Amino acid sequence: MLTFMVRVRTGLAGLVTLMTCVVGCKRADYVNHIHQDDVVQQSPDVAKFDPNNIVSAATLTDASSFDVTYIEGFLRSSPYGGPSFLSTYSSNGVSAADAIMSAAQRHQINPIAILARAQMSQGLVSESRYPSEGSRVEYVFRCGCRAPGDCDPAFAGFDIQVECFAYALRASLSAIAADGRTAGGWGPGIASKTLDGQTVTPTDAGTAAIYQYDPTVGTYVAGASLFWTVFSNYAYALGYFGPPDPGIAGAWIGDACTKDGNCGYENPVCADNYPGGMCTLACTGTCPDQPGKAETFCGTFDTEGYCLRVCNELAPSCREGYACRKVKQFGATGVSQAGCVPE
Repeated sequence: MLTFMVRVRTGLAGLVTLMTCVVGCKRADYVNHIHQDDVVQQSPDVAKFDPNNIVSAATLTDASSFDVTYIEGFLRSSPYGGPSFLSTYSSNGVSAADAIMSAAQRHQINPIAILARAQMSQGLVSESRYPSEGSRVEYVFRCGCRAPGDCDPAFAGFDIQVECFAYALRASLSAIAADGRTAGGWGPGIASKTLDGQTVTPTDAGTAAIYQYDPTVGTYVAGASLFWTVFSNYAYALGYFGPPDPGIAGAWIGDACTKDGNCGYENPVCADNYPGGMCTLACTGTCPDQPGKAETFCGTFDTEGYCLRVCNELAPSCREGYACRKVKQFGATGVSQAGCVPE
């Protein structure tokens, strides 16, 4: 499985531009699939929509506030009055929920953004049954597609498409961090014109990345305005009100950190020598448990034990810079567990 994922991810880099063009240049692909509840704002106030501030970078990159159980529950009881077919759907042996969380944590992208775009692109969240037009699922983000009906079979599968979409957003965020703007010229404080003729000045990298992917404002039936509407409604349904203040304790084992105080449990340790920092703590056999948080275990490091986040080697969900690998369980001879460790 790891060899397969490496092969696919190697191909993604060369197709990000192609994918962005296909999605960004064909505005009407998804309109017939949009559910009425997506167009009519439900929970947030429509007056709050600001084309210059669609989603903050902190919110767009918040993958640590979620666990796969949140996504599974959302798909089983969607905002459309019933379960989405995605709640029971798998591609390449990976469930939709695992695919979403795996890509979200690997590239540090908010899973709500993935869900919202899957609905915008092909109405998948509101579908109760697998669509008769299978390409709506297998090539939902048109990654690997040069034209309708002309798609690379290597990129077939919801899991691969989700990975490609998250990769594209992360590539834009990385470009902004390095050069101040995306390949298409979108950046914080830079005035640019959208495809529907509106001048937009993104307030930060999150909004700039959204416009790089889809450079239209729209009117609640497409573009940034629809993304904002769907994202806001899904966040409300999930009880999500934004990322935690980085100065307030709340990060879980395996989450990013800069100091011990970021980690929300007793006797925390921020392993700041690891990529982005990693919340952990010393252990002798057991590790903390919290409802809705990832499962943990006590892994062996030389002669000491430290808590790690449990992962699934068949559907790894470790954040960027980390890999899902077997680690000996501290104090349990011959017992190993898959955990997220630095690559």
